[in-house]
Amino acid sequence: MITDSHQYLTYEEFGRAFFEIAVSEARVRAAVASIAGEPFEVGPMAQGPARSRR
Repeated sequence: MITDSHQYLTYEEFGRAFFEIAVSEARVRAAVASIAGEPFEVGPMAQGPARSRR
């Protein structure tokens, strides 16, 4: 049974609200500070459609 006590959100509304909470200035600063001055590696990264050419 569904009651009217819940507010339904679109995916866009949920995403925007989540982003505003999860990606705060304090969290971004903390993440950058934790890796600042430390070497890090990225890669290799897969590109293109997987197994499209045989």
